[in-house]
Amino acid sequence: KVGPFDETMRIADDYEWFFRLAQVAPFGFIPSPLSYYRAHEGNITHNVHRIHEEKIRIFQGLLDQAQDQGDNALEKAARPKLAYHLVRLAREKQKKGEIEEARIVIRQALSVNPSSGKAWRAFGRDWVKRLISGGNGA
Repeated sequence: KVGPFDETMRIADDYEWFFRLAQVAPFGFIPSPLSYYRAHEGNITHNVHRIHEEKIRIFQGLLDQAQDQGDNALEKAARPKLAYHLVRLAREKQKKGEIEEARIVIRQALSVNPSSGKAWRAFGRDWVKRLISGGNGA
C-alpha cells in the first residue's frame, strides 16, 4: 500500500516514506538502535540547505494532498512543518548572503502558516536589520 522509497529524492526519502506509512497503518517507535549509520563529511546529509529543500518538497506535497482530499488533520499537521523548514532554509540563505531570496522564503513561511512564531521572528530580525542598515538589509 505504501510503495517503495521515492527514488527521485536524494535526501529524506525514508522520512517521506514514513509519512506515507502513517496514512495507511499505525506504527510505533522502538527506543533502541536497530542499525547504525556511518556519518562522515562526505555524506549528503551534511548539506543542510538541501535537507530543508527536500523536506519542503515533502511537506508541500502533503499539504497539496490534504487540500485535494479535504483532509483537515493532515493539512493542520503539514502547515507548521512546512513553515518550519521554510524558515530554516531562509536562515541558510541568509548565511550565504542570499538576502533577497531569504526574504522571499520567509514570506512564503508566513503565507503557509501565519501563526508561525519562528517565521515572525525571522521576519522581525530582517526588518530590524533593514532599519539599522538604512533600508538595504545588507
